[in-house]
Amino acid sequence: MFDLYKHHTDMLSIAPLPQYSASEIKALAKEAENNNPVAQYNLGVFYAIGHGVENDYALYDKWMKRSAKLGDSEAQFQLGDNCYCDQDYKQAFHWFSKAADKEHAESISQLGTMYFRGEHVNKDYKKAFYLFTKSMCRDSSHDQYFLGYLYKNGLGVGQSDKEAIRWYQYSVDQNNSSAKNHLGAMYLLGDGIAKDQKKGFELISESAEQMNIEGCCSLGLMYAKGIYVEQDYQIAEEYLLNANDYGDYCDCKSYIEIMKKINSALKKQRGKS
Repeated sequence: MFDLYKHHTDMLSIAPLPQYSASEIKALAKEAENNNPVAQYNLGVFYAIGHGVENDYALYDKWMKRSAKLGDSEAQFQLGDNCYCDQDYKQAFHWFSKAADKEHAESISQLGTMYFRGEHVNKDYKKAFYLFTKSMCRDSSHDQYFLGYLYKNGLGVGQSDKEAIRWYQYSVDQNNSSAKNHLGAMYLLGDGIAKDQKKGFELISESAEQMNIEGCCSLGLMYAKGIYVEQDYQIAEEYLLNANDYGDYCDCKSYIEIMKKINSALKKQRGKS
């Protein structure tokens, strides 16, 4: 039976939920008013998704903040995640740190990401490595990918292709698109691993099909230059435009130059048809 007074962290993403009577919702609200932080968290989620109550983001925010201020790590993480999505990195760091002090794994991981990217804090790869390792208790493909990246590039830890491959593979096994792109590149080049162009191409293609920006960029450039595949400007254009639509990870000068060549080649092809 669903317990209204235990954390249900999947409520924001998984439906349908059990239906509750008006008296059950009223009892939950009373517990929230009496400063039960878990009841406050769950009531906040109910307001966010409009479950048993009318959807109201202001009340969602109110109850999450009350729960977080009473020290609830799930509410602290949720507020941190909201702030991070809004690019309010100062507040995100504040709430993630509060939850991380209580060993909240996802918050520890998010702090690792912020140290890796230098968001609100100076880039610190050693600190990022420590945090990703510490948060690994939740077997996150996100953390596994970053550990692979740090090992591959010798950032915050000694360079090790063996460890990079190990962590990338763990992440790939959980369908992480970034890990697929990076491990695929290692297979294509025989970089620290036996060269396997077929496997490398498959991994990068899967990454691109998942709309990973770097994967789209990698595959687009391969088709544009005819590297490991037959040159095809039309396919190259498709993937490079996807990369440009979803982000700015492709090298700008390289991207502009290659797109000029693609456009020129496609004009010639269309002129002949």
